[in-house]
Amino acid sequence: MQNLNLNREVSLAEAPRRRQELVPDAVHDFGGASPNAASTASFQQFFRVLLRHRWKLVILTTVLLIAAVVVQFTVPKLYEGVAMIKIDHRNGSIDTEPQAYTPPVDDMDQIMTTEMELAQSDRVLHDVAEKYNLWEVEKQTRGMSPAEIVALRAAPVELRKLKVKRPPNSNLLNIIYRANDPKLAADVANAIAESLVEHNSDTARASLAATSKTVDESLEQMRAKMQQSDAQLAAYESELGIVDPEQRATVLTSRLKDLTADLTIAQADRVNRQATMRQMQAIQSSPPTEALAAAQVADSLGMPNSNALAEAVGKLNDARAQFASAKSYYGTGHPEYLRAQQNVAELENQVTAMIGGAAQRSKVAYMQGLDREEKLNALVNQTKSEVDAMQAKAAQYDQLKEEADSQRKFYDELYNRTKIADINKSYDSAVAQVFSPARPPQEHIFPRLIIDLPVALLLACLLGPVTAVLLDMLDTKFSNPADVASRLQLDILAVVPESKWLPSSPSEINSMELAPYGRSTRLARAVARYKEAIRVFRTSLTYSIDDGWLKSIQVTSSVPGEGKTTLTAALALSYAQIGKKVLLIDADMRRPMSHRFFRIPLTPGLSDVLEGELDFRDAITKIEGGLAVMPAGPASSRSAELVSMHFASVLAKATREYDLVIVDSPPVMGAAETVEISRIVDGSVVVVNSGKSGGDLVVATTAAIRRAHGQILGLVMNRARDFGDNTYSYSYTYTYGPTIESETPGKSKVAS
Repeated sequence: MQNLNLNREVSLAEAPRRRQELVPDAVHDFGGASPNAASTASFQQFFRVLLRHRWKLVILTTVLLIAAVVVQFTVPKLYEGVAMIKIDHRNGSIDTEPQAYTPPVDDMDQIMTTEMELAQSDRVLHDVAEKYNLWEVEKQTRGMSPAEIVALRAAPVELRKLKVKRPPNSNLLNIIYRANDPKLAADVANAIAESLVEHNSDTARASLAATSKTVDESLEQMRAKMQQSDAQLAAYESELGIVDPEQRATVLTSRLKDLTADLTIAQADRVNRQATMRQMQAIQSSPPTEALAAAQVADSLGMPNSNALAEAVGKLNDARAQFASAKSYYGTGHPEYLRAQQNVAELENQVTAMIGGAAQRSKVAYMQGLDREEKLNALVNQTKSEVDAMQAKAAQYDQLKEEADSQRKFYDELYNRTKIADINKSYDSAVAQVFSPARPPQEHIFPRLIIDLPVALLLACLLGPVTAVLLDMLDTKFSNPADVASRLQLDILAVVPESKWLPSSPSEINSMELAPYGRSTRLARAVARYKEAIRVFRTSLTYSIDDGWLKSIQVTSSVPGEGKTTLTAALALSYAQIGKKVLLIDADMRRPMSHRFFRIPLTPGLSDVLEGELDFRDAITKIEGGLAVMPAGPASSRSAELVSMHFASVLAKATREYDLVIVDSPPVMGAAETVEISRIVDGSVVVVNSGKSGGDLVVATTAAIRRAHGQILGLVMNRARDFGDNTYSYSYTYTYGPTIESETPGKSKVAS
């Protein structure tokens, strides 16, 4: 509970203690639970889910078991024919040369895998499928047109009921075929085994013949290549004559090295001259004012006449200084000024001409270096071509000679080993033979009840809890008190059972005794449980009422039809029976119901008091003992405004004269004044229709009350089903009037 607003007769410091006293047996601690406690709670919650859906689980298990029995007697029997093939691997060889010992290679796994793939190949299966029309047996042609059936028969064969297995650590293959006819299953398995053995032998013979033919052709090609290599070598030796290609290539290589060094030097010289030319061109394009910088660059580059240029620049700087002095001393029109100006112009022209001459000389030097580089580059390329040609001739000669020798040697070795290989092939092969033909089986392998029943039970054990959890997750309604308390973090004040045998009026239930109603022990139990639930509801609030801080209680719900008015009337009657002075105010001015329960007039009532037309005492009707009821009065379209303006003052007057004021307010989702009333009263109780109230609506209801700073005392689970299995049930049943001794179907036994 949040935002405790206990400002009437209790301090904020006492609020936590009052809250603990409110419902001592229903407080839940969710924040500080240990891991073991959380695990136990999760297991208990899971067990409750299974218990809640127990009949669905029983039905699911029964359906699965019945399905297993039905399958046993309705599904056609399936038989399995097994033919056994033995694979012999012969490995031997004859060699004329002694070799080091090497252990034999165990390639049996590879051979067995190959044989298993061959047994399922189209070449082995096609004739068998044609003979026994296995496409029809396996119903592969069902629903196909004639054209599609022809295409299926022309396609590679795939038999769905064929299995090829190898027993572990053996050289055996089991050809397994399943069919509804035991003789057909055995015949097909034998036919596939025989087809595999036959095609295996044919393949070995064809492979040996093809290999021998390929080797003979290779020998002929090798002999022709050997003769061709000898002829090419002789022709090339005649072409070269007495010249040694290797020596000639060495001389040309030395010459190429020298030319390459000269070319490197020429390239470096050309790069330097090119840099000088570009620098002078940049200096030439600079303004005369930069003449001094140009002279310094020319001097750093080692240009000819760089000293003369530097002297000219020095004179130009002196003339400029004199010109500046004459300008400041004589003015612009004085002869001295004009003479200094003319001197500066002449010196600038002289410096410009000298820079231009230096730039032209650097360009000529660059062109000379470029021409020398190009000539050396041409000589280097020509010499390189000659070297490459000579080296190619030498390499070709060596290649032809080596090729002729190697081909002659290879031909001799291949000829000798081919003769030996022809003998060894007859010793190196895998031979398949049918070791044990298939016989028609007597027992079917499917369906088998001894297997189907445990499978059905296992599926029920696996699918049952999953289905129950999914159903519980999809069910957003509040039906279990523990789940409600956990999700909303609120206390459960009481769980009121559902009973369709009880009268509709709480006053009749409250005054009911078993003597006049002794015709049914079921009715007696219903009355006892209902009264006990109302007492628990009353007890949950009694401590706080006795302390005096809880003077007014609002009873509301999320939507209409959840039984809040009936519980409100029953609670008021229960408090009146223990001597409390109780006032029940029917604040539901839209759909009033309290006056019907107590059989009193609807008017005058609360709406008359809020309109100011009547004093609140004049609208109260005394019922019995300490119970008084203020009906709703005439319906008013201004009920929300009237409650906001005047209900607080009416409630304050009532709490001064009565021990407890219980307000039956409209549902939160149906009327705006309900939230306003929750802010005015000391505490609110929310009634939840067990198994029917949507979780989202209840959450929205509590959130609306908390936003208005209302005090939620807890929830009341109304019309709870499966009451005997609920953790909040009352196993000890009180009796009223006669004592219930036993119950027999169709007969009630009552003792005085």
